[in-house]
Amino acid sequence: MVTDDLPLENSDSTAVQDVTTVSLPESATIIEETTPSTSNGQTDELHVCITNHKATVRERVGDTLFEFNAGSFFQNNNSILLPLVEYVRDAIFSGHSDNSPTHLVDTYCGAGFFSLTLAPYFSVVTGVEISADSIASARHNAQLNSLPPPA
Repeated sequence: MVTDDLPLENSDSTAVQDVTTVSLPESATIIEETTPSTSNGQTDELHVCITNHKATVRERVGDTLFEFNAGSFFQNNNSILLPLVEYVRDAIFSGHSDNSPTHLVDTYCGAGFFSLTLAPYFSVVTGVEISADSIASARHNAQLNSLPPPA
């Protein structure tokens, strides 16, 4: 459900305070209220729907932050992003106990979803993308996550 209304009541007054003090741009609406918790090792964040395709979206996958243009492609089911990365990582490294892969080529890399989340496991990571805007986002996201720039 998409709503422009902020919640007025909640059994957890801290959550209400956190939600009501958030300033949203005109291009965003709250789509899901989450109560801050650390049960999964991370603090839940407020999810918003960006309605302006030129606005910047910010997404967190595990410890990796992403910023990208709302009109560009990104894996949009954020509830499966971390399990998806873990599944791909496990598939890449299964059966390679003595000779693990050292290079990752992420074709159609977009904003760097696989490139950046899997970078800690590889010596060399290369993203291939046709969209100049996506390449700029991937480079920005690498910098945002303190990863070295391309050689």
